[in-house]
Amino acid sequence: MLPTFLLIATLATHRSEPTAPAPAFAVGDEIVYSGSVAEESTRVDLPYKRSFALEVRVFVLGVQESTTDLAVLTLLRPKTDANVAGAASAVTGIDPAKSPPAVRLELVRVDAQGRAALIVPDTAPPFTLNTRTPTRAIPPIAADAPASLELGFLAPRPPKPNERSWTIASPGLPDWNWKLAQTAVRDGAQLVELVGERASAHWANPGGLETNWRRADSLWIGSVDGLARQFTRTVEIKDGVTVVARRVTTCAMSSPPSPNRGEGYSAIRREIEAAVGFAAELDTGRAVRLSDRIEAFERRHRETPYRIAIEAVKRRTK
Repeated sequence: MLPTFLLIATLATHRSEPTAPAPAFAVGDEIVYSGSVAEESTRVDLPYKRSFALEVRVFVLGVQESTTDLAVLTLLRPKTDANVAGAASAVTGIDPAKSPPAVRLELVRVDAQGRAALIVPDTAPPFTLNTRTPTRAIPPIAADAPASLELGFLAPRPPKPNERSWTIASPGLPDWNWKLAQTAVRDGAQLVELVGERASAHWANPGGLETNWRRADSLWIGSVDGLARQFTRTVEIKDGVTVVARRVTTCAMSSPPSPNRGEGYSAIRREIEAAVGFAAELDTGRAVRLSDRIEAFERRHRETPYRIAIEAVKRRTK
């Protein structure tokens, strides 16, 4: 269940200028976000209304001087109307509620200004992650589908600490405009809201029946640790002047960061690296007896919350 997050929280009485510090990630910490994705289209040729349960696990693999390496596990589960699910189960013999979620596990490198890139190890596990490890750009979020890799807990920080508004330029995309919007106090901690918007060129003044889009982000972070407590992203599509599709993603931190040290850290990292390595073998056509090797790994090692990513790879081998 999505934790209650009352943004009607007591407004901060401390009137000093808010800042947006970089996230204070610690090696071995795990942060879990839970929430939902709601989609609706009113297009005559493609009407729909659907929703998904969303879970995001963030595990801190390593912290360097200017970057942090994360493992990000995204789980999406369709929410099905109980009456529809019952009818579908009667016809197919499959309970939709027991179907596996969509699973994506990626290694992500983020710098002090919130810029993220995918880490693409060029060796088999165990990985040595350092400045020489290859990375590649993260594709922009699609306008017509939920994000398979949810990174809404990250947001670009201002180039200068005291800036209240800033713009991020990306090749081939409209500028991404951000600002510090407001502060609030929750559970004794001061939070800062970062608000971002990116839109196609004619969103505000469309011509004829052309299609335009807009993405709006709201991210509440700790004013001391910079960690996201809640994030919301709204993507809208217009045909002419009419909004015909909307997707709203909302997530909140389920609990404070959970530390994993010693064997706890090693067990989680081992399972993450195995899942990433197995998937890479499958994607590049290098897999040899992969299903047998996955089963052998699962017998030898204790299960962690990231076992679901290994199971997803195993399903792809069948």
